[in-house]
Amino acid sequence: MNLIADLHMHTLASGHAYNTLMEMVKKSAEKKLQVIAITDHGPQMPGASHEYYFGNLLILPDYIYDVRVLKGCEANILNDGSLDLPEYRLENLEFVAAGIHPEAEFDLTEKKDITKSMLATINKSYVKMITHPDNPKFPVDFDEISHAAYENNVILELNAGSFDKFKIGRRGVEEVTLKYLQAIKKYNVKISINSDAHYIDEIGRTSGLEKLVQKVGIKEENILNNNKERLLKYLNLK
Repeated sequence: MNLIADLHMHTLASGHAYNTLMEMVKKSAEKKLQVIAITDHGPQMPGASHEYYFGNLLILPDYIYDVRVLKGCEANILNDGSLDLPEYRLENLEFVAAGIHPEAEFDLTEKKDITKSMLATINKSYVKMITHPDNPKFPVDFDEISHAAYENNVILELNAGSFDKFKIGRRGVEEVTLKYLQAIKKYNVKISINSDAHYIDEIGRTSGLEKLVQKVGIKEENILNNNKERLLKYLNLK
């Protein structure tokens, strides 16, 4: 599978990653990626940047080292489904990803409550992707999430970082991810297979997750990050 985009990566601005934005872009170019999204954590994450950082991202050129750089964030989903950046900031970004992180004070425990929170996030017009929704520590109803993602044109992520054996608080459980992918297939949802890189060598690394996609039978055209034109058209970008 030829993946030309990585839509989830972190720079020093996240507070717990280890490279500058320019280092991440340069390494992406060396790895022949055509599109990347810079998705630093929202300010609720300890050590993350102030909202001004996200407002100022628009000074970046669209292309750096011939890579299309999407100016974005990984906003933190709060208990009520709101996000940790003001709406006017989020509406001005090119790519808003959103995910649940316990470090950002998300503390719901019941599946129905977590599902309700994530559905509220998916229903926001500026949200483009939900990150690692198959985290078994925060269980959701995959049918409800997938149906809502389809209705709202929201991408659901397959996160390679979740399966990284060195990751603290590892999230990846193959059995759970397969159930998640089956719901995605059922509702014909668009997906992106991303690295969640926090260091340059992780960029574009997918931990062999393509085999799970193939096992479930996800259609090639539903994998957005294997075709630049299809991806940018889906995001209403050039």
